[in-house]
Amino acid sequence: MLVALLVVSAARAGEFRHVVLLDGRTVVGEVIDTTDRGVELRTPQGRMRIPFTDVNTMRVATPVEWSGQRDLRVLVAPVWSTVEPSPSFGLDAEIATAHVRAAMARVPRVEVVVPDGPEARAAMSCGLDLACARVAVSALDIDIFVVGAIGSTSGQVELALASGWVDAPAASRRASVLQAPGASALPGGGFGDEAEIEAAAHALLGIVPDPIYLSAPMAPVATASFPALSEPLVDARVYVPLPGYPAFADKKPVRGLLAVAIAVPAATAMTYAAGTAAAHRPELVAAAIVGSYASVVLANAVTD
Repeated sequence: MLVALLVVSAARAGEFRHVVLLDGRTVVGEVIDTTDRGVELRTPQGRMRIPFTDVNTMRVATPVEWSGQRDLRVLVAPVWSTVEPSPSFGLDAEIATAHVRAAMARVPRVEVVVPDGPEARAAMSCGLDLACARVAVSALDIDIFVVGAIGSTSGQVELALASGWVDAPAASRRASVLQAPGASALPGGGFGDEAEIEAAAHALLGIVPDPIYLSAPMAPVATASFPALSEPLVDARVYVPLPGYPAFADKKPVRGLLAVAIAVPAATAMTYAAGTAAAHRPELVAAAIVGSYASVVLANAVTD
């Protein structure tokens, strides 16, 4: 876990990363920004803000991995009504389903899958039970499934939605949209307004809209510009055997001191491990030198 976080903190804007989250999801995206709390990636569907605490593993991704991603196949099951059957609520559920599917289809690089036959009926009968819905749609070629239910809360009609990832059973998202107060049917044919439905669709995918998608259609991923493969991903100064050298050279004393704080304990731990494993003194010396140098390089790369 610590190594994953160190790699994340060294990520730079414009680079690509392959991230496996603790909930099982895999994300390939372009680094937009990093902070002391997390990393922000641009995926084909939009931006993802990933806290360090959610990262399991992370490595550098290639442009081929980025451009080779297929569109997300998202199944939106018919919405289920949890209130007493009535013509108005039946209409609400039908229209709500159409609006959710339309909003999801407007997300870049998303292909909406409309179930029919027994899968549709089975998924709808599951309500918001994701485990039940997962079984109902298990035979379909999809990445994410969305289920919904309409109910009444505090005198308002609420559309509750939930999403699950087929390959990551621990991953799920929830969102809800309230109908306008005092309305007996869906105003204008939908819950709230289109912005609320759009926000719910993005929340169900775990993304936020990317400004470049809002201003112009997204260019095909395969034709996007990428840095040359020969472009170095790591500053050569990290290999100087002085902890914090790149940071101090860039007049960033805090990062330099952090590098020292990382390198010294790491080198000590590696030397101790070498001492317990080495059979002869020359082996101990060699292992201690190599371990100390590796600790310095790692510390410099993390804090550069």
